[in-house]
Amino acid sequence: EITGILNAINQSTLVAELGVNGRFTGINDPFLVLLETQRDQVIGKLHSDFAQVDPYSGDYKEFWSSLKRGASISNTEMYRLNSGKELWLRQTFTPILSSEGKIHKILNIAVDITENRSLREQLGSREVEITRRNLDLKTLNEAVNTSLIKCELDPEGIILDVNKNYTEVTGYSRKELLGRNY
Repeated sequence: EITGILNAINQSTLVAELGVNGRFTGINDPFLVLLETQRDQVIGKLHSDFAQVDPYSGDYKEFWSSLKRGASISNTEMYRLNSGKELWLRQTFTPILSSEGKIHKILNIAVDITENRSLREQLGSREVEITRRNLDLKTLNEAVNTSLIKCELDPEGIILDVNKNYTEVTGYSRKELLGRNY
């Protein structure tokens, strides 16, 4: 049963094994395909050779220290491929114990979130553009309201909105005008 579960995980998920020194000791085919590389170009290389991290930073050193103490860690990291392409992975690193109870490797199970992240960034930039356009429209509307006489009508000629200038010129209040036929 465990073998079946492990085979299913290995076929459907990105799986890599790392030594406690941070070097890849194993990697499955889906992960290799995603990284656009061959197994012999990964095995023996450091995690930091692929992930865009500063291997000398305190955070990265603490990451590996925590794993060596037995903590499981989930994070999101960017990997840069030899082609220059950037991938974003949501990963869980889990220490694996030997029969003696000592940590002898780290299992990395990852999910490619590059497309989701790209879509989120596109939505964010569109939101900024929409906000900018709304501000432009608001500024234009304020300019119209302060300098022109404005009366908005529906197709049947019913007054939907008037500005202060219109009420001053006509002598009618806004309340008297709204909803009436022009």
